[in-house]
Amino acid sequence: MYCSSFGLKKLPFKISPDLSFFYTHAARDDIAHALLYSIERGDGIIKVVGEVGVGKTTLLRLLAEKLADSYQNIYISSPNLSSIDFLKFICSELRIETLASDTKLDLMNRLN
Repeated sequence: MYCSSFGLKKLPFKISPDLSFFYTHAARDDIAHALLYSIERGDGIIKVVGEVGVGKTTLLRLLAEKLADSYQNIYISSPNLSSIDFLKFICSELRIETLASDTKLDLMNRLN
């Protein structure tokens, strides 16, 4: 329907974001550059918030493509973890060994 009605070459709406449809105007590209600048400065954790469907995931995937190879991306698909499980997940993704007895402080020290 969308292809024939609007003359598109491929379907614009999929479950996972397609960066070829990213609209760089309306300050979105500026936001990506600001995030990249913050990451390169080492600003720590940056939280991106917004209503469903405004393009947060697409923006972050675009940002991940712009990062140098020296960065390692971690995709957290379930943010509803407990704080300690959240830290253990990050450690696991970074291949940092953890113990069942680790406290949040232990995990934070390993991550630092």
